[in-house]
Amino acid sequence: MGILIDITSRKNLENKLRRRATTDFLTGASTRRHYINLVSREISRSLRSGSPLCLIIMDVDHFKLVNDTYGHAAGDNVLKHLCDLCRSQLRVSDSLGRIGGEEFGILLVDCPLKKALQVAERLKELIADSVLLYSGEPISCTASFGVAQLNPSTDNLELLMKRADAALYEAKGKGRNLVWADWDLGGASLG
Repeated sequence: MGILIDITSRKNLENKLRRRATTDFLTGASTRRHYINLVSREISRSLRSGSPLCLIIMDVDHFKLVNDTYGHAAGDNVLKHLCDLCRSQLRVSDSLGRIGGEEFGILLVDCPLKKALQVAERLKELIADSVLLYSGEPISCTASFGVAQLNPSTDNLELLMKRADAALYEAKGKGRNLVWADWDLGGASLG
């Protein structure tokens, strides 16, 4: 004799709660906490396997101006649109996370710096060439990108993020709508 209990609804609720805890409701990107956990796990995997890993930090240029000009609902739609564009160019193994506001992290596993720069450059061009129609108004924007490759001898999560963030600030300081790399020796720009 046994008792069967259907737990389908409980499992569905559990899955829904897990998605809410790990996915940014606006953009569909990973939440900051979930993304940091993903990056941390991938750093450990990369250090064990010796495979290259790169982190890109992307920031939407002059995003406050979008919100001030078109309204916050339009700004929300711009962020959704940009995340969709990014996801369309990433591999299944890569991760997109919302770090905060209009700043996003892109983790590229098994990817050397040269390839990561190509990805960032492709995303930069795609975003710059894209126009979102919102309530009949065309909205365009650009983004700046900072790229860093994991240095197995010195990096941990915090240092890798600091290096990518420093590269991002170089891109913004050099005029925005740029890709800037941290080569562990200084910076370099790709148009």
